[in-house]
Amino acid sequence: MADAGRSPVPAEAAARVEDGFIGAGAAVLPVVADTDISGYPVGARTLTHRHSEQGNNRGAGKAIKVKRFENRPLLRFDFSGLPRKATVIEATLEVKVIDGRPLCHVGAGTLHADWNEGEAPGSDDGPDDTPHTGACFMGPFGRESRWREGLEEGDFNSVDGGNGGNATSTARARSIGDGWWAIDVDPYVVHAAREHGETLVLTDETGIQDGLLGNAFIASRESGEGPRLKVRWAERADRVAPEFLEPLSIETGPLAGSLLVRLPAAGDDGREGEALGYIVRANGAELPRVDVPRPRRRQRTMLVRGLPPGEEVEVEVTAFDEGGNTAVASAKGKAREAFTRRFAEPQDVEALVELPKSTRCERFSVRLADGLTLFDPISGDSSPKQTRAASDAPAASRVLPAVRGEILGFQVLIQLAEGVERLEGVGVAASDLVGPDGARITAGNFEFHRQHYVRMGEHWIADVLPMLSAGQAISVPSQANISGQRMAGIYADLLVDKTAAPGVYTGEVAVLCGEERASCPLAVVVRDVTLPDELSFVIEMNAYGHTNDLKVFHETFRLLHKHRLSYNALGYGHSRPGSFTTPKLNLDEKPDIPGRDARVTDWSEYDKYYGPLFSGEITRDLPRSGEPASHWYLPFHCGWPYRLEKVNPHLWEGRAAPSDDEEAYKEWVNQLALSDPLIEEHFDEHWRDANAAIAREFREHFREQGWTKTSMQVFNNHKYYFASGSQSLWTMDEPQYARDYRALETQYGIVGDALEGGGINAALRSDISRPQFAGDRMDRSLDLMVVSGAIELYPRMVEEMVMARGARLWWYGGGGETDSDPASYVALFLARWSGGCDGGMPVYTTFAGNNDWNYTDSLRVVRFAPTTNMPTASFRMKAYRRAQQDMELLNLLAAKEGFNRWRVRELAREEFPIRIVTVAKNPDDPGFATYEGLNVASVNRLREKVVATLLAP
Repeated sequence: MADAGRSPVPAEAAARVEDGFIGAGAAVLPVVADTDISGYPVGARTLTHRHSEQGNNRGAGKAIKVKRFENRPLLRFDFSGLPRKATVIEATLEVKVIDGRPLCHVGAGTLHADWNEGEAPGSDDGPDDTPHTGACFMGPFGRESRWREGLEEGDFNSVDGGNGGNATSTARARSIGDGWWAIDVDPYVVHAAREHGETLVLTDETGIQDGLLGNAFIASRESGEGPRLKVRWAERADRVAPEFLEPLSIETGPLAGSLLVRLPAAGDDGREGEALGYIVRANGAELPRVDVPRPRRRQRTMLVRGLPPGEEVEVEVTAFDEGGNTAVASAKGKAREAFTRRFAEPQDVEALVELPKSTRCERFSVRLADGLTLFDPISGDSSPKQTRAASDAPAASRVLPAVRGEILGFQVLIQLAEGVERLEGVGVAASDLVGPDGARITAGNFEFHRQHYVRMGEHWIADVLPMLSAGQAISVPSQANISGQRMAGIYADLLVDKTAAPGVYTGEVAVLCGEERASCPLAVVVRDVTLPDELSFVIEMNAYGHTNDLKVFHETFRLLHKHRLSYNALGYGHSRPGSFTTPKLNLDEKPDIPGRDARVTDWSEYDKYYGPLFSGEITRDLPRSGEPASHWYLPFHCGWPYRLEKVNPHLWEGRAAPSDDEEAYKEWVNQLALSDPLIEEHFDEHWRDANAAIAREFREHFREQGWTKTSMQVFNNHKYYFASGSQSLWTMDEPQYARDYRALETQYGIVGDALEGGGINAALRSDISRPQFAGDRMDRSLDLMVVSGAIELYPRMVEEMVMARGARLWWYGGGGETDSDPASYVALFLARWSGGCDGGMPVYTTFAGNNDWNYTDSLRVVRFAPTTNMPTASFRMKAYRRAQQDMELLNLLAAKEGFNRWRVRELAREEFPIRIVTVAKNPDDPGFATYEGLNVASVNRLREKVVATLLAP
């Protein structure tokens, strides 16, 4: 075992341990070094923010601060008073709190990185410029160091809370008088600290305290009343060796020179209990302890990097207990070989066909343009707000490269000739496109949409795209509210059949007005690649509730499905437990029956609205015929099927919504913090039984209906602080504090376990803006994780959650405003795909605001016709679709021999080195993205290289 952090044990004590007898005893272990780690501002990594405390050290201070994830004390103890192999049976940490501030839930965890106490006094008022070589948020030996050496994202979060091989426990602190508080520490944690590091990290796991109650200072060793760790140990040392409960598993890793090592579960006394830790060696070299999970973890897979590519590696795993007893397992595996395949050079599709020139008319001209450029209807020029390179002229889209099963988007731009003020009765039509051996893409595969413009500042852009029926005409100008309009655009969609033979197809798009006819020859080059019907990259169009008009609801789903987008509507609110579609329960009429007897009594509304989505029946006549909804929310949350307030009614007494009475709300929050039970006490037998019973009802109902493909998401959207009130006591959506992560873990574990067993394709969805704090707090429920800016702040940590822990990753945010460059969505989706995402939300909801087409904002992506209320597409939906289809191509290539996702990512970053910066107000804010170096030519070139590589042998 490694010796780092151990204290010597007297020789006479070591001799007596040989026969297992130590003698029961107790000791008070003094603190020998202490400071606190300030992570303010939480959710960022910065030394330049004017209020940043991340470079501050408090090693010489007489008080250290414990506050949420913002301030975490480090305490190093002298373990010499505890016999080296003794089995601790009880441990209590005692700290003196200054100013009488109470402590609530406190987490204690080990730290397995070396650190220096430092010599600075600390500051709570922004940056402290005192030079120091002590521990701070950025690193263990001053501001320029890193807790994970050589890794920029290796701040304190990367080695704490389960992210650094930590052993952790949580207890409710109790006052023991005279300002002293006692915190029970799991002996497992003490054993782990003694074995390596001799350090405890404290975390305020409650976090919700308001005002001064949220700032607790504890006396440091410099005050003379520093923390003390009281331990009691058993009479005899543990002499029984651990035993592995399963084989050591090794797989080739996803990255060149990597392995995936699944550490086997290990008992403590033989197969009983849990071993204390592992030592892992690869080819004889010990791996850093911060990389090695604990045996208690459910997630115990390591991604081992930096091995010789393609070489066989011997991995040895030693499981040990607190007595130093060991068990050893070894196995060999082959590190991932170096990738050699690269992108193929793309085909010059323009050279495959020679098209005649477009015809011109006396009163108007027509041109075809790409589907990713916004044009000004007054000047006819591209919008000046697009963030692409100035030299990137919009493509003249007369030759369209295509793959089978995709929908091509392009624009037909109609410009008034000089001296002409108005045209009426302007129509657009397409011919069949004729291909090899007479094959055809029929005119019926075209759809045309009138571009409705909206003013954004000083400019006009296309926003809403109502579809033109056969023979329907437009006028130019097309809108009376646009003074000086000289151009009108029509957005064209062209479906390329999945059965289309590869080759060149030619035809025309014509614009007619009276006797005049302008012809625009068009060619489509179809390649032998087919997009899948089942989405491998999901773009969610999230909604909070939906209409009770069944036809409008179903047509909204169909419109989005047609655009390869995924509708998902949440069926409850912060203070509303369900909706008109929520299945009716016997608990609705008899709320006091035992939870185990809970049953669904009426599925009718639920089935009427959602059944066609889950079966795919509603999509039979759409391009992805018969493909059901990719996913949908389940109705489970804190207050359904069983009301949470029934469990501990006293916790809800005096509760007020912040918007009703801010002061009463704050008083209630502080009372909750002071009386908050540990998480397992929040969910009683009735709550657990009711959730499990109704989850089983869902599983059986879906099995009977055959709805087994749609991913059904357990998602808790609650925030205890929501302005109008909440059904929860935690922040379950975008969790903030440790108690929130534990609440998600507990609820999702109960419902998730009951949904297992087949019949329903269930997923546990957690929208986590701070995945760096999940650590070991969400081992059971880390399934589908939806993140925002953290994917840029902690890219390595997040991608390892995917590679090693098996989490599925989505993102939200970055979608920008209505007038954001449509090409930016390809860049955004590519960046998130490269980070490990299989889907996400450009904006957190796509249904917002009133339906006046003359106004818009970032959230009004799906629009509705003013007279019929039927759903209508928008320009952004077309851009989303194009970007989604490009991601499908990347996934097809990732499945090709010689590639995987991470190799394709590497090549894509070389080809398209765009820099994306997400601007957000805080970690909860999805923000918007800005782009440097964006242009349509780069977007298209990357796509064509991917297609060429798919076609290569």
